[in-house]
Amino acid sequence: MSVICLIPARLQSRRFPFKLLQEVAGKTILQYTFEQAKLSSSIDMIYIATSDLEIAREATRFGAPVLLTSNRPRSGTERIAEALCQLPSWKKAAYFINLQGDHPLVSPNLVEEMVDVLRCHPRAIVATPITPIRTIEDFNSPHIVKCVCNLEGEALYFSRSPIPYGGLTSTKPCYGHIGIYGYRPSFFEDFVTLSSPTPLSLTEDLEQLSVLERGKTIQTWITQEPLLGIDTPEDLIRFACVKNSPTATIA
Repeated sequence: MSVICLIPARLQSRRFPFKLLQEVAGKTILQYTFEQAKLSSSIDMIYIATSDLEIAREATRFGAPVLLTSNRPRSGTERIAEALCQLPSWKKAAYFINLQGDHPLVSPNLVEEMVDVLRCHPRAIVATPITPIRTIEDFNSPHIVKCVCNLEGEALYFSRSPIPYGGLTSTKPCYGHIGIYGYRPSFFEDFVTLSSPTPLSLTEDLEQLSVLERGKTIQTWITQEPLLGIDTPEDLIRFACVKNSPTATIA
């Protein structure tokens, strides 16, 4: 049974429009993300799901298969659910990976760990990684989603606010959410129910809360991977530094 990775991609991000087409050292952010996914030995198929023709053209340029969707999806997961309608055999897959297009530093090991977590935690319908928050700036930033869990690593809550109460100390670790997900096929079989907005998901603008509010289990695990997303132009500059590029072209 296969593992299918889908990369939902759109141009009009609210915080940083057109970020996926920004170039660093001759490659777009979208291409970096796709190439990192290809390095994972756990993934059998990778698709980019988008409603934007510019994204589709860029994906085709560097050789990525594209699934075109409508412009109705409100989240990456909704876009994946719509894209799966074009894959008649999707129910035969073992797991699905939702890798956001703005995660160009995602480690192949992280994807492989996600598959292992789903295998080892049959109660969980979704798996997603968390990582220790290392700076007070990240702890207070609304761009960094925080997560608190029970003693079994099951997510209790996600928030853009600094949680848990008390701040960042050496004796009380706080965790940031890395926004990639693994799903069982049963998640998409019940997708209409699980994805419908719930009060907390609307308040926090975090789609994963709609799963928790319906009593389903999201299994987390702790990774030492850094927070990966490119949410702002400043993040793009930091990524350019990682790639040892003197400049990032912000178009």
